[in-house]
Formats: sequence, C-alpha cells, structure tokens
Amino acid sequence: MNIVITELSLILVRLLGEMYEKYVEEDEMSILKKRLRRLSRRLTGKIDPAVITSIVREDREKH
Repeated sequence: MNIVITELSLILVRLLGEMYEKYVEEDEMSILKKRLRRLSRRLTGKIDPAVITSIVREDREKH
C-alpha cells in the first residue's frame, strides 16, 4: 500500500511540475507579447521594414 502511495505522490509531483512550467512559459510569453506590442507602437514609422527583415534573416541564419 505504501508503494502505491509513494508512486502516486511521485506522479502528482511530476504533473504539478509540468503544469507549473507550462504556466510560467505562458506567463513569460504574455509579458513578451505586451513588450513587443509596445515596442512596435513606439517604432512605427521610424524603422524601415526592409532593415528589420534583414536583421531577422541574419539572426535566423546564425541559429
């Protein structure tokens, strides 16, 4: 009986850890989206879209 309780406890701990990680990732993504929207509004009309495209391509090629 104790073995079953121990196994269930381990499963519960693992599931809670996975749920917490997912929550943190979603929260971080939400924060990053908000920051990106603010930055985008601030930069609208100030930076040439072709320059941004070039920078993004260079970054992707590096990774």
